[in-house]
Amino acid sequence: MIRITSTTPKEIKYNIREFCKEIDPSKDPRFVTVQPEPWCDVNECFNKVKNHVRIHGGSIQYGWIIWEIPNIFLDAEFHAVWVNPSGDFIDITPKPDGEKIILFLPDSLRVYENELIENIRKPLIDNEFTRRLVKEGQKNFKLKQKHFKNGKVDVDALLKEAGISNPGKVGRNDPCPCGSGKKYKKCCGE
Repeated sequence: MIRITSTTPKEIKYNIREFCKEIDPSKDPRFVTVQPEPWCDVNECFNKVKNHVRIHGGSIQYGWIIWEIPNIFLDAEFHAVWVNPSGDFIDITPKPDGEKIILFLPDSLRVYENELIENIRKPLIDNEFTRRLVKEGQKNFKLKQKHFKNGKVDVDALLKEAGISNPGKVGRNDPCPCGSGKKYKKCCGE
């Protein structure tokens, strides 16, 4: 079985630029270095960046990580990065697959207000696979949203709804129990 996963685009091609214009036409995407702080957890950007700003100065920039399955699919995930006092954008939260650089689109309007924000998805081709990616992404978001409490997904409640009793510990690389087909660390474990 071939596993197709999304990753950081290698360059900002026309289709990525157009996708970004649909999200926020006033901003341009940029590559941002990932320099994870040891106390940051994967995908725990919003509060961690706020704390980092409080300690080190600078500011928080909300926006979107742009993920790509080349020539097939684009996915924008709401995110926050640190803008250091010199104005450099730095991603202080580690990425599940160890990316050292992300493609980041600043957002001029949206901010995190302790509510999940759904990914923005764009198929680059129309076929059963891309339609399923969109549908599964929407389904996964609704499930996460239903079990989102106190700034985190309540994994125990999610597992209970999925009919998994006494699941033990779900490993970071195990399939996510929500049924998305993604690894737990890239889905509900974020």
